[in-house]
Amino acid sequence: MLVEHFNRKFSAEYGKPLKEFTADAIESLQSNDWYGNVRELKNTVERIVIMSGKTKVAADDLPELETANETPAISFRFPTFKDATDAYQREFIQHKLAEFDGNVAKAAEDMGVDRSHLYRRMRNLGIKVSGQSARFNAFLRAKARAELFLINRKAPFYH
Repeated sequence: MLVEHFNRKFSAEYGKPLKEFTADAIESLQSNDWYGNVRELKNTVERIVIMSGKTKVAADDLPELETANETPAISFRFPTFKDATDAYQREFIQHKLAEFDGNVAKAAEDMGVDRSHLYRRMRNLGIKVSGQSARFNAFLRAKARAELFLINRKAPFYH
């Protein structure tokens, strides 16, 4: 079956564990009209392999599938590939942050990325952390600035 072929291909390519698609997920994938044919199925499985932190993929875990009655993918409204991927990543990260009540460490763990990478990506996408995490991060930044100031004061001053 094509789903398993793409699952093996992209898992190996991205160094991710193989996903196990449940019967309801396979049924959902098979019942879709696949507006974009095999290419769209390939892209869907690739996205699942990359973005899903779960090893067992159920129908509820699948991205929203397009039907022939719908317009083409919403990503076509973006002028560049970078704009489209940034918009998708922004939405995905915001969803994960909401799922973990703004806890960046837990969201990063669930996403399978380092916390520092997630913070960097959030900064690049203009995503702000709200609540206690934001206050704690501001505290850490202020503490680092104070430590840097103290280190610089102890160093000899040369003209």
